[in-house]
Amino acid sequence: MMSHPTAHVHRENDLLRLNADSLRNTLATLLTAVKSGQVDEMLIKNVETDLEVSKQIEPILIQIGVEGGLVQGVTSNYPLQAVVFDYDTEGAGEDEITEVPQSGESTTEARVIQHNALVDKIFMSDVRHLVENL
Repeated sequence: MMSHPTAHVHRENDLLRLNADSLRNTLATLLTAVKSGQVDEMLIKNVETDLEVSKQIEPILIQIGVEGGLVQGVTSNYPLQAVVFDYDTEGAGEDEITEVPQSGESTTEARVIQHNALVDKIFMSDVRHLVENL
């Protein structure tokens, strides 16, 4: 009998993350079982569980604070790092300018600024409600 992997849920930073490898394995097992005509109740239950878990994961929402054309901070409902390409390089020192990729295969000069997002689920819930009511 084939093994039936299930999606594993890990609690990290108070959020649910679906293990993508496990989901891929479950889908591959399902595809193999369907092709061979060996779909059983256990496999169906595992797929249903994976689908329910995936519905519990809220979309990532990012709030970026800008003042005077400069990013002042980044807040999100999940841990993340934001990267800003500031194409206004006037007055920047040589050591502040980096060649950054563009669409296609071209590059251009920019200042690259990294921001680690502040994780604040309560604030981001308020932001989500604000955006939904625009």
